[in-house]
Amino acid sequence: MKQLNILFFSLLIVMASSCSLFEEESCPEKDCNTGSLNAETCECDCIDGFTGTNCEIAPLCDRDTYIEGTWTVTDYLSIITNADGSESARYTGESGTATFNGDGTGSINAPTTGGTINQNITYTTGTRLVNIIYAGETSRTYAFSFDECSDDEVRITATVSWSGNRTFTETYALSRQ
Repeated sequence: MKQLNILFFSLLIVMASSCSLFEEESCPEKDCNTGSLNAETCECDCIDGFTGTNCEIAPLCDRDTYIEGTWTVTDYLSIITNADGSESARYTGESGTATFNGDGTGSINAPTTGGTINQNITYTTGTRLVNIIYAGETSRTYAFSFDECSDDEVRITATVSWSGNRTFTETYALSRQ
């Protein structure tokens, strides 16, 4: 009987230690940035828009909706360049507002050294572009490219042909209100 008890306890110890061998191991420590570690796959589950092994790749902003809202004009520069490369005019400004409504209409109001820009606009968006047509003007369409894209700041630049073989370049630096 004593041998049977020893055998029984030995068998219990072997079974207990072997069960721990079959337990699921935990995932190695992993930095998932904005995501979370999936305990089943040991991979990062990223939040919408983020990608990469560690959810390290931030999404490009959706330019179809990102521009919508009211922005403060923090800097404005307009340069008219002659065909020979010389400047014929330069206008600057550091205040004003730009509003882009969700329906493709809006306005830009900004005092500059060349006078106040006070225009109603219509716009369409696309990849890295916001095409703006100032109200009352049929011959000029401004294609504004996003140079930067963050939560609260964007720089949009347009270069268009101007009368007499000149070029008109306009840049707005905007901060979200």
